[in-house]
Amino acid sequence: MDRFFSKSAARYARRFRRKGPDKPSKVLIEALTSHDLQGKTILDVGCGSGDVHLTLLDRGAASAEGIDVSSGMLDQARDLARSMGHESRVVYRQGDFLEQEPSKQPADIVILDKVLCCYEFPEKLIQKAASRSGDFLALSYPSTSLLSAISFRFMNRLGRLLRWSFYPFYHDPDLLLDLAVQSGLKPVFSDRTLIWQITILRREQ
Repeated sequence: MDRFFSKSAARYARRFRRKGPDKPSKVLIEALTSHDLQGKTILDVGCGSGDVHLTLLDRGAASAEGIDVSSGMLDQARDLARSMGHESRVVYRQGDFLEQEPSKQPADIVILDKVLCCYEFPEKLIQKAASRSGDFLALSYPSTSLLSAISFRFMNRLGRLLRWSFYPFYHDPDLLLDLAVQSGLKPVFSDRTLIWQITILRREQ
C-alpha cells in the first residue's frame, strides 16, 4: 500500500498547492471550522499529503499528528508543513494506525478522511479512532448514492481480478455511523457530495 499511494503523492500535493483541499475535504474542514478550533489538537489518520490538518492549523488549531502508511505522502506533507510555517506544530508517523501504540493523551479532533474505504473490516478502525477522540470525530466515506456504491464495488471487483496491490471497499454507511455512535459519539453534522458522505460526531458530555 505504501508504494501504491506514494506514486500519487506529488500529484496530490501539487493539486493542494494550486486549488486547496478537494470538495469533500473542504466540506469536512468548514464543518469543523464552525466550532472553535483555538488550542485544539488534531489526529489525522491516513493524512495523505496533509491538506486537511494543515488547513485546520491555518484556521487556528494548535497542533497536529499525521499518520499514514505511505512514506511518499508523508514526505509531501512535511514539505507542505514547512512551506506553510507549521513544521514545528506537526508530528508525522508512518504505519497502519491500527498497529500504532495507543496514546495516553487523546486528541481533541480525530479525522478519518477517505480512510474507511481502505479497510475491508473498518470496525476496529472506527473504535480505535473514537477512543482517541476527546471531542470530535470527523469522517468521510462512500455515501449511499447509487453511483458511489456501484463505483466502489466495481473497483473492488476489478482490483481483485487484476490483483492490484490495493483496491477500495464499500461499506454500508449506516453501519459505519452506528459503530461511531456506539463508541459514545453523537452526530452533529452531515452532508454529502456526489460520491462521499461527510459526518462530524461529538463526544457526549
